[in-house]
Amino acid sequence: MKCEKCGTEFIEGIFCPECGTRFESESENIKKYVDREHVRKVQESKVKELQEQKRILEEQKTKERIEQAKLEQERIAKE
Repeated sequence: MKCEKCGTEFIEGIFCPECGTRFESESENIKKYVDREHVRKVQESKVKELQEQKRILEEQKTKERIEQAKLEQERIAKE
């Protein structure tokens, strides 16, 4: 094994005998990467969901404003 921090090569243990840095195997690094990617994808999904909810609310508000404007025009026309 080779320490990623100081470059010391060692055979046993999980800590570098020179600087004490914990050795992480490639599978541990891959797992951390996969976990980070999963969190990123979940966050992206939540952001997209919130953006879609915002878009729908804005559409509803626009429809309500149009409807109110029509009602106002009808009221004015009756007078």
